[in-house]
Amino acid sequence: MKRPAVVTVVSYYFLINLFIILTNILLNYFLGFTNLELESLIMMNIGVIVSAIPALLMLKGKNSGRILYIFFEIFAIGYSAYNANGYPPALIGTVAPIILFIVSIILLYQPAVNEYFNTSKSDEVQK
Repeated sequence: MKRPAVVTVVSYYFLINLFIILTNILLNYFLGFTNLELESLIMMNIGVIVSAIPALLMLKGKNSGRILYIFFEIFAIGYSAYNANGYPPALIGTVAPIILFIVSIILLYQPAVNEYFNTSKSDEVQK
């Protein structure tokens, strides 16, 4: 079955977002805007790179990518809200990601998308 456009858009959005975050972290470090220890920088970059896994799995038609995407986003939004420490402007900054996340979930659980992930799973079993 052909991959639905929704899966492609959400996956590429996630990968582009990760690339921007990774670039931002590295530029802030190398331009001296942050004084992180190298160990912290490496751990941040590993976290960003590991979070590319759901997008790649969704592009391959794996339902586990969709599930991992949901868990990673819930963790990221929760982590952002926790780090806001009750500071209202920072909490307001989590509203857009929450809305985007809800829209993504609605789109990723449309009947055509469900069929795509189920078909990919049954094709794998038949091989």
